Amino acid sequence: MFSGVGLGLLRGDFTVSRGGETERVSPEGFLNITHYVRSMSLTAPHVVLDEAALISRITAFCETNSDVTAVSFDGEVSGLRGWRPLRASAKCVR
Repeated sequence: MFSGVGLGLLRGDFTVSRGGETERVSPEGFLNITHYVRSMSLTAPHVVLDEAALISRITAFCETNSDVTAVSFDGEVSGLRGWRPLRASAKCVR
């Protein structure tokens, strides 16, 4: 058995604000994951275990998308004891 397989998976929606409009984006779309590998394990850059890691991913997204004004996530993250709630939001500061 593999230790840690499936940890850090996100289930929920990102809301991306740009130009006065909002768009819902899946975790796969937001993290630019084209598919989960068969074992459902993710590489280190895609693993989100807590709010700090999620804010880090949101900040990186803001830095590479100059038209985005804010990003939020409302959903759950997988952990050793199952799914737990995870929420975060950030304004994109230029």
